[in-house]
Amino acid sequence: MANVEVSINEVSMDAKLMTIAISNVEGCKFAHIRTETVVKIPKKYGIFGEVTKICDKRIQINYDYETAVNNRRKREGKEPNFKAQSLPWGTWVIDNKIITHKGNIYLRTYDFKGGLIDKTYFVEGCLPTADELKIINEYEQSKNKASNTQGLEEENEVRPNVVNVDNILYFKCGDKEFHKLAEGEKNTIRQYFAEYLNNLFENAIAK
Repeated sequence: MANVEVSINEVSMDAKLMTIAISNVEGCKFAHIRTETVVKIPKKYGIFGEVTKICDKRIQINYDYETAVNNRRKREGKEPNFKAQSLPWGTWVIDNKIITHKGNIYLRTYDFKGGLIDKTYFVEGCLPTADELKIINEYEQSKNKASNTQGLEEENEVRPNVVNVDNILYFKCGDKEFHKLAEGEKNTIRQYFAEYLNNLFENAIAK
């Protein structure tokens, strides 16, 4: 059930297509995702220029976070008394799947050990030097380090993540498949299918 009204005009075409693609996914599923994101490294680290990351990995989606943590606590012989906190930002559009924040749409994903297929960084469109790559890796590791509030052994932690749908290049889950559209293709869809897509999007977030 949608928890918030979303302005259709604020949502990109890619976000609408992605929301439609996963709206009918039932139960926890494995998926394949490829993303392109900007890594915002402060200049004090010594890298000048835009850093981007292409990440290709297998993930899980449609988890109930609290239930997943408590199932793993039980397997470790601990009390299943973990309580998930509310989202630090944003609002659920589709529970356990889609979050909206400031006009953007985000997909909730879960990483797992061995899920990473490939990860490549670029500095101003070029592969980084060895020194630049070392700085990038150290920054990413420090940024991603978080306190363990789940009470689980590190290797058993549930690892939630969020991905801005506009950064997704490719997504596949079962027979649901999404490719990011080139600008010309987006314009064609806006021109001929905008009303149809808007209706589908409204139906997806109303479930």
